[in-house]
Amino acid sequence: MKALLLKERQEKLQLEMQLRDEICNEMVEQMQQREQWCSEHLDTQKELLEEMYEEKLKILKESLTNFYQEELQERDEKIEELEALLKEARQQPVAHQQSGSELSLLRRSQRLATSASTQQLQEVKAKLDQCRAELNSTTEELQKYQKMLEPPPSAKHFTTDVDKKLEEGQKNIRLLRTELQKLGESLQSAERACCHSTGAGKLRQALTTCDDILIKQDQTLAELQNNMMLVKLDLRKKAACIAEQYHTVLKLQGQASTKKRLGTNQENQQPNQQPPGKKPFLRNLLPRTPTCQSSTDCSPYARILRSRRSPLLKSGPFGKKY
Repeated sequence: MKALLLKERQEKLQLEMQLRDEICNEMVEQMQQREQWCSEHLDTQKELLEEMYEEKLKILKESLTNFYQEELQERDEKIEELEALLKEARQQPVAHQQSGSELSLLRRSQRLATSASTQQLQEVKAKLDQCRAELNSTTEELQKYQKMLEPPPSAKHFTTDVDKKLEEGQKNIRLLRTELQKLGESLQSAERACCHSTGAGKLRQALTTCDDILIKQDQTLAELQNNMMLVKLDLRKKAACIAEQYHTVLKLQGQASTKKRLGTNQENQQPNQQPPGKKPFLRNLLPRTPTCQSSTDCSPYARILRSRRSPLLKSGPFGKKY
């Protein structure tokens, strides 16, 4: 038994030794592989870095060459400019003459441009003034038409009555419309309840009658509005006619008063114009002839007073003693 145990232990130890050897060999191989990979990687990196630096050096060389070439070109250009300036300095009188002509042309063009702009401004201002005048005239016309539409103070009672009637008619129309809406709602409810009943037909008839009434009232309101406008225009015309008649009456009264004064002066002067030997016989006792009465009755002043049914202003016979 002991020999068997010793053999087993030896076998186990041998197996362990073999395993350890294998593991060590594998580790060595892996380390070698890693070293190779690292060396290869370093080589590749070195090559890449060398290439990069070489490219950078090339770029630097190119940039330096370009820079120095540009500097050389700039120097050449400056030299050429200086030479051109020297030539221009030598040819200054000719250049001064040319520059003076160019300046004169520029000034003329500027003057023409300014004159054209001033003309345009004047035209625009004139147009603005015309527009303002037209606006003022239109506003005045609008104010005149508004005054024409406004009724005179004597006709305010009629206009207020007509306005009240129109407002009442509009209120009635609104009430009728609300009633129509209510009737329509009730009709819809009735139709839903019973589609073919007699009540629905009656409601429809009532609605049609209400519609007819509304149409008639709308027509009457339109007629009332038209009549109101006509009444206002008639009242304005009558007021203008009355004012004209009043002015004519005042003028005729002034003419009549001047005629009366002239007549009295002539009558007072007639006895003085007669010869001294002859004296009037019973001038104040005899009645006067009715010629002046007929002339006064046929005057335009008398006609106007007759048309207005007012009494005539008759002057009494000259020389009567009351």
